[in-house]
Amino acid sequence: MKRLLMILLCALPVVAQGAGVPITELGTSPATELLKLRDPFKSPAEVLMAGDTRTELELFPIDQFKLVGVATGPKKIKAMIVDPKGKTHFVAENTKVGQRKGIVRKITPQVVYVRERIINVLGQEEDVDFEIRIVK
Repeated sequence: MKRLLMILLCALPVVAQGAGVPITELGTSPATELLKLRDPFKSPAEVLMAGDTRTELELFPIDQFKLVGVATGPKKIKAMIVDPKGKTHFVAENTKVGQRKGIVRKITPQVVYVRERIINVLGQEEDVDFEIRIVK
């Protein structure tokens, strides 16, 4: 009987002293849960989907890449860009580049054109074009 009474007492929610706010089993109060909500005064952050895998080209902002050269071929033109860590990458059209899901749209001998889909201050998706110019 004592054992059953102890189990029942332990299973009841504990009330925080002085506040009168029940604490859940994990030790968080409803006030703590409210702190996890998005701040309405900050721009909305992109939510990464579970299982989203990124390449090395998608780890850096587009403005940190440098165009080193362009290789032309019979079928495709490829650009050689260097990331901020100094690693060289070859990109072609429709290659994903940048932290905000940018896609290489066009490659010329002097410039690589990238289009990124960003979230503006209103929370709407918007396409923005960037250029990676050749380093002289």
